[in-house]
Amino acid sequence: MMKTFQVNRDSVSFSVMDDEVVIIHTETSDYFGVNQPGSYLWNLMLDRHCSMDELSQSISSGYGVDEGEARKDVAAFLDSLVDSNLVLTNSDNTSSSDSVELPTTSVPPAPYEPPDLVRFGDLETLILSGE
Repeated sequence: MMKTFQVNRDSVSFSVMDDEVVIIHTETSDYFGVNQPGSYLWNLMLDRHCSMDELSQSISSGYGVDEGEARKDVAAFLDSLVDSNLVLTNSDNTSSSDSVELPTTSVPPAPYEPPDLVRFGDLETLILSGE
């Protein structure tokens, strides 16, 4: 069985700004920011289930990063997304050889940095504080 990942569309609202994604978890009011490489992965997971191998290969080929480094970085990023309930996992019976090629998503010419999810806090608290 292969674990796949997809954006939790039922519990998140998001917006893309300047190649980064801002995400609000609608049930907890937590809000997050995702850097450009993370936004690239987020966009791939919007409308389909993606395996870690597919996402790692996409980062590796898109940014010219070693596959081992890409896999380590993608695994850490996915763990943080799943832990925050922003992405759902699904185990299916699809083997890697049966997977469909990911659609091409352009990668802006920027130096590679590991995909990163940053929790900024609770939106309600921010609004009430007036900052």
